[in-house]
Amino acid sequence: MAYVKQMERSHTTQFPRLLNRYFNWFPAMLLIVAALLKSHQLSTSPYVENLAFQSKPFTMALIIFEISLALLLIFEFRVKLFRPLAILTFITFLVFSATKGVSGEHSCGCFGVVEIAPWITTLIDVSALVLLWRWKAQEKGSFPKLLPVMILLLCSAAIYPVLTFRTNTLSDVGEVAGDGSLVVLETEEWTNKPLPIASLILGEQQFMQGTWRMVLYHEDCPVCQRLIQDSENGIDDLPTVYVEVPPYKSPNRISGSELLWRKLSDDHEWFVAAPNALLLQDGIVDVVEGQLR
Repeated sequence: MAYVKQMERSHTTQFPRLLNRYFNWFPAMLLIVAALLKSHQLSTSPYVENLAFQSKPFTMALIIFEISLALLLIFEFRVKLFRPLAILTFITFLVFSATKGVSGEHSCGCFGVVEIAPWITTLIDVSALVLLWRWKAQEKGSFPKLLPVMILLLCSAAIYPVLTFRTNTLSDVGEVAGDGSLVVLETEEWTNKPLPIASLILGEQQFMQGTWRMVLYHEDCPVCQRLIQDSENGIDDLPTVYVEVPPYKSPNRISGSELLWRKLSDDHEWFVAAPNALLLQDGIVDVVEGQLR
């Protein structure tokens, strides 16, 4: 009977400890998820303006830091040292998210292409801080042998795709050059040049004569949709051609005398910050308005 009671006490004490351990893992898993999402964006797109610090090298360093700190927390190595570091890290994230929220940003840029409102990430950071503050983990006596291997493998898996990501460029005459899978449209370099994508736009090209405004857009872009709505309501003061960038999602629209709908060829995978506006004068790019917000 004494043995049975001892086993029951053991089970009743082990369950709260196990549950507490899983709660302790939440901040660590949050760091890993954030790091992997940043890695996914950097390895599939050259676009970094929606990342927290808008710098590829800094973001790569942050990915390595987040993964390393997360694994140190999971293995509970040197808790007295790394728990305060984790608390300081999440305080920094909290201040950054709150600042983004106060400034009216729609996303903090902490999770790559996954856009989360800054006030939501602020609440997530507060939750992580609470869990880190109440952490009751015991200091481990021995060095976890798997720890450096895990850090190396996970950091390598996150960084290698970023380092090997390649893009193509478009020449002034519309020729694609490079060994990547993605063609980057650098519209800011098109000023005073013939429209490089002219031969890649499907349909009649009456916009190559006279003065036109061209807008490159994605159908699932909210800013693009607002701009399209304004054009359909007759707000534009110039004839405008909207060129949808693949993958196509827009419905078939009927072109009017002052508004044309065209599509960019889907022979390539394109990247352009949308909506992106140009002013054309007889097929020459007169002004690059760039990405509209």
